[in-house]
Amino acid sequence: MNFYTLIFKKDLDPKRASLLVLSLILMTIILCILLVYIVDPYQYFHKTYFSDVHFSKKQRYQVPGLIKNYPVKNYIIGTSMSENFSTNEANKIFSTKDFQQIIISGLLPKNFSLVLDFLFRENKPELIIMDIHWYFESLDPNKKNKRHSFPAFLYSGKYLDKQKYLFNHDLVKESLRRLFGVIDEKKYSTNLESLNHKMKKELFRDYNTQENLEKLKKKLVENREIYNVEDILTHGKLYRFPSIDKNLLPYIKDNPKTKFLLFFPPYSTWYYASTEKKSFMNRLIYMRKYVADNLSHYNNVEVFGFDLNYFIVNDIKNYKDYGHYHKWVNSFVLKSIKNGENKITNENSSNYIKNMVENINKYNM
Repeated sequence: MNFYTLIFKKDLDPKRASLLVLSLILMTIILCILLVYIVDPYQYFHKTYFSDVHFSKKQRYQVPGLIKNYPVKNYIIGTSMSENFSTNEANKIFSTKDFQQIIISGLLPKNFSLVLDFLFRENKPELIIMDIHWYFESLDPNKKNKRHSFPAFLYSGKYLDKQKYLFNHDLVKESLRRLFGVIDEKKYSTNLESLNHKMKKELFRDYNTQENLEKLKKKLVENREIYNVEDILTHGKLYRFPSIDKNLLPYIKDNPKTKFLLFFPPYSTWYYASTEKKSFMNRLIYMRKYVADNLSHYNNVEVFGFDLNYFIVNDIKNYKDYGHYHKWVNSFVLKSIKNGENKITNENSSNYIKNMVENINKYNM
């Protein structure tokens, strides 16, 4: 007994049977597409129709929906170094009402450019506060993140790329779960303010146990490097930073009405002093001068650094690892930027590097 005999009438013409099967398959596909479009788990096409609004913690997938369907004028854009910012606090400090975080942990420069492309295509932001993570040091402007795949099709302006969202096996399953009210609260948040807040107090406590501090001290002694500031400043003139030139500079030049407030996250001094990658660190340190000298002369850009705030960077208790810092540091960064403090300019960039290196060379835990 064949398939057609089981499913259809015995006297059904095989051609008509085949056509019916194809029709059923097509209807299934259309239903799946409609399901994903209507439910729209990441609110990519539209705001959710459900009364209980949930935002996904899968940052790479949720960001396009936030930009497109929750447009604002003021953004905090960055990596995990910007996760602990409070948009409520930013609104108070900058006397605004609509700050929004666009945070993607591990976001590489190439992906930064895709996010900025999408942002400027959909909105007209007036202010962007953005962290300059060490990823921008990379000589490869197209470098990919080996740990996290990036759904570039979500940020594309091409119509056909949108089909990859609509006809997606995982999104069909997620839409069905959402439709029937099966929501994993660990994967979603109902509050945009706390959507990206992941740095719990326990992480800082565990990093600062006596046992771990002894390990950090040991590594500092074993890997101690003394930097030559004159060597950094001299050789730095030959350094090139294509990840900055290709993935950041064009957006600054092409959007003169958007104010860019760029900041270098205050990684711990321990990170620099205990390095096993001195050539990388030399470039990372000089990158501050490169950005200040090449970008800060644009009228819509200001550059900030916090490596000279020693009460932050020299105290390992402010960190949960080499560079991720306490929430109060984020507050300090916001207030400093608003007050125009801790600026790096082409006039003071060399002295900034000298003071930074001097502090690293004399650092002790």
